[in-house]
Amino acid sequence: MVGNNDSNARIILCKSLGIRDLIILHGIIIEGRTKEAKFLLQKRLNYENLNNLGYNYPGMKKLGYNDILLDELGYKTEEKGGRKIVVDMIMS
Repeated sequence: MVGNNDSNARIILCKSLGIRDLIILHGIIIEGRTKEAKFLLQKRLNYENLNNLGYNYPGMKKLGYNDILLDELGYKTEEKGGRKIVVDMIMS
């Protein structure tokens, strides 16, 4: 489970991006998997911000993102690290 400080940091980052809460963020990320990278990039949801929000490479793959889209967002297909996968917590 992600600690309270991590949750607070994600909420602060989310709001700094103009997204009201983590549920809305997750909806945007789900919608983005069927769109071009610019859909997320226009919302400043690039690799750095997504990873800081808990959406690492394995999590994005689990959500259905393909390698081409992940590369365009700044992920590297060989990346395996990153923060705890938030996807598992939201989907369970």
